[in-house]
Amino acid sequence: MLLLHLLPYFGIIKPNSNNTYQLSILFQSNLTTEDFKVQSRCQLCAVNAICLPSGLSKNELCELENIMTTSKVVEKNQQLFNDGEEFHSLYIVHSGMFKNSSLDENGKERILRFSLPGEIMGLDGIHAECYQSTAIALTTSSYCKIPFNQLLDVSEDFPIIQRNLLKIMSKEIYSNKKTYIDLGSTAKLALFIYNISQRFKNRGYSEKEFYLPISQRDIANYLGMAEETLSRIFKKLQKLGAVNYKKHILTIVNKQQLKTIAQLITTQD
Repeated sequence: MLLLHLLPYFGIIKPNSNNTYQLSILFQSNLTTEDFKVQSRCQLCAVNAICLPSGLSKNELCELENIMTTSKVVEKNQQLFNDGEEFHSLYIVHSGMFKNSSLDENGKERILRFSLPGEIMGLDGIHAECYQSTAIALTTSSYCKIPFNQLLDVSEDFPIIQRNLLKIMSKEIYSNKKTYIDLGSTAKLALFIYNISQRFKNRGYSEKEFYLPISQRDIANYLGMAEETLSRIFKKLQKLGAVNYKKHILTIVNKQQLKTIAQLITTQD
């Protein structure tokens, strides 16, 4: 069972709507050799519907792919770019997961976000022309790399690419507005679990059970609490029957209860 949860991270299988697993598009029997000749790499990607190339024509995809480096693999703990490094490219997560962090004034790591397949990293480097965070792979992962200046050139000829980029940037700004500041520790963790489950759902994966390659230390850092506090709350959520968490497999047992704890709904709803 653990293997089934790991395989989607490598683009081998993808859960379908009834929580069973099927081979990814690369191995579906209804594809012929001719299909592979006309379908682009982006069209074959499992997260193309939520990625930068979403809605592009074949011609537009071809132009975009001409400047992209696709599906480069990195090992766990490997860095893609560092805080303060000269900005040159955007990175799209293809599989796996990355954490984006920076150092505070005391030199301590502060985790800013966790990036899933289809999400762009490095947007914070555009305005200052240097990256404002460090991107580190949390598990064996892969990414696509787009040189930013070349992206701007292509966008002049194909405005839809520019519109897609602006939509992604706008979504990032909106997401950053939704904070955990006003919540208690238990609600913070419950909301974190719920939010990440919905992000998996949007990518076609199971929202009820998924592999989460994030350490409790990193989750605690992101939520602004002590690791011991986080561990205690995980046990509390399990005792309440809301979730189950074992060996990085997170199962949402009672979604309604989890949302109530996260203060997304009231007990009267």
